[in-house]
Parts: sequence; C-alpha cells; structure tokens
Amino acid sequence: MTHARQTIREKIVTNVTGLGLTGSNVFDTKLYNLTQASLPALCVYAEAESSEMSNITSNTLDRSLDVMVEAYCEQNDQIEDTLDTICEQIEEAIGADPTLTSSCASIVLTNTEIDFTSLGEKPVGIARLSYTVNYLTKFTDSSNPL
Repeated sequence: MTHARQTIREKIVTNVTGLGLTGSNVFDTKLYNLTQASLPALCVYAEAESSEMSNITSNTLDRSLDVMVEAYCEQNDQIEDTLDTICEQIEEAIGADPTLTSSCASIVLTNTEIDFTSLGEKPVGIARLSYTVNYLTKFTDSSNPL
C-alpha cells in the first residue's frame, strides 16, 4: 500500500511535469543533485504534516500536509522574469486540479519565496512555492484519502 501522502506528492509531480519551461525536469525529492544541464527544473517534496481527530466522522484524521514545489533556473539577466513565468505555470497547473484528482479536499498556495544561490556550478535562482494540502484518512488506513 502507498501512503496517501505519497499519492498526493506523485499527483503534484504529474500535474507539473511537461510545463513550458521546465518540461520533464521534475524530481520527486528534495535531495536530487541538479546539474546545469537539467535546469530549469522542479523538485517536489513533503515538508511537514499535522493531523488531528476529524470532527466530520469518527475514527478519521484530518490531515494538513505542507508540500514544496521548488523551481530552479540558471541565473541570467532575466532570472526574475523566468522564475515568475515558472511560478505562473506551476500555479496554473496545480490550480487546474484543486482536489488532485480526488486525492484531497483542497490544495492551496500559501507562500512563495524567491532566492538566489551560488553554491552550484553557476549561480541559480530558486522559487519555493509552499502548498497546504488538506485530506482525511481513517485511523486504520493511511493509504486511502477519504
């Protein structure tokens, strides 16, 4: 069985694969070693999850999952425009599937951070889009969102 959290992450990866600027350079992990040749690229990963007893039905958990979609691109004189375009494409792709094909109750963009780093081969720009995903599971079955 697959945890619902993994299913949600994989649906997000599917939704953001094939975008205009990042194409198929989408990785389902924070730990992928990106190279200049793979840029621009996206990394999708779960950051944290909180849960509480649901007040809707008994024996269920109301879960709130924080998922990050990080966009990386090579730094140049158009870096901010490029990051904004990638963010727009991500937001539209995720917004077009607000329940991740019935895997959650909702997915909402809660924060975007823009950063620049020179830790790699060349300087890169990074946009971190934070999404909050709300879903329910039974206490005894974390693989099937309700």
